[in-house]
Amino acid sequence: MITHPSGRAGNRPSRPTPMNRESPMRSTNGIGLRPLAHRDYSYGIMDSRAASADEATRSTKAPGFVLKSQYHAALATLRETVEQCPEDLWFSKEYENSFWQLAYHTLFFAHLYIQPNEAAFQPWEHHQADVQYPDGIPGRPKPGSKLPLIPEPYTKEQVLAYWRFCDDLVDEAVDSIDLMSPDSGFHWYKVSKFEHQIINIRHIQHGAAQLADRLRSKLDIGINWVGADHRKVSKTRP
Repeated sequence: MITHPSGRAGNRPSRPTPMNRESPMRSTNGIGLRPLAHRDYSYGIMDSRAASADEATRSTKAPGFVLKSQYHAALATLRETVEQCPEDLWFSKEYENSFWQLAYHTLFFAHLYIQPNEAAFQPWEHHQADVQYPDGIPGRPKPGSKLPLIPEPYTKEQVLAYWRFCDDLVDEAVDSIDLMSPDSGFHWYKVSKFEHQIINIRHIQHGAAQLADRLRSKLDIGINWVGADHRKVSKTRP
C-alpha cells in the first residue's frame, strides 16, 4: 500500500519528516540562498515584466497553466540540487537520510500525487517496489515482513533520469485531472484535487530546500532561484 510522506495511511507509522531530522549544521538563511539582508529581489520584478500579456492572461484564467508552471519551476530547483551534489555527499551516511534518499522520495511522491488517483499510478521502470518503504525514507520495520526496509541506493544518473520522466509527464498529467473535484483522489488526503496539487508542489520545494541547505552547509554551494518561467534562472552567488 502506498502512503503519503507523513505515514498517516494504513499501518505505516507516523514519523518525523526529514526536515525535522536534518543536518547537524544549519545555514543562516535555512535553504541555502544568500541571507535575506543581502538578497536582491529584483529578479521577481524582472520575471513579472518579462512575462508576455498572453501568459499573464492565461495565468489568471487557467489554474492548470499556473500549476504546470510551478511544477516545472519546483522540479527545476530539485534538479539543480541533484546536479550539484558530489558523489561522496550523495551516498554519505552522516545524515539519517542520505542525499539520494531525499531526492528519490521527493520525486516518488511528486510522480504519485500528480495522478488522478492511486489506481492510475504506474511506477517508473527502474523503481524498486519489493521493499517495505519504496520511496526511500524508512519508518519502523513492518512486523513479519522479510522485505528490505528501503531500496538499494539509486545513483545520481538514475535519479536524474527519473527527474526527466517526472518533468516530462507534468503537462499531460495536469491536463488529465479534474481540478474542480472536491476529492483529492487519495483517501488519506481529505482535501480538494486543486489543493492537493498545491500540496504536491510544496512537497517538491520542501525536499529541494532540504537538499539545498545540505549543499550550503556542507560545501557552501548556493542553488539558483527559478522564476515563473522555469526556463529563466536568476543566478545567486554561492
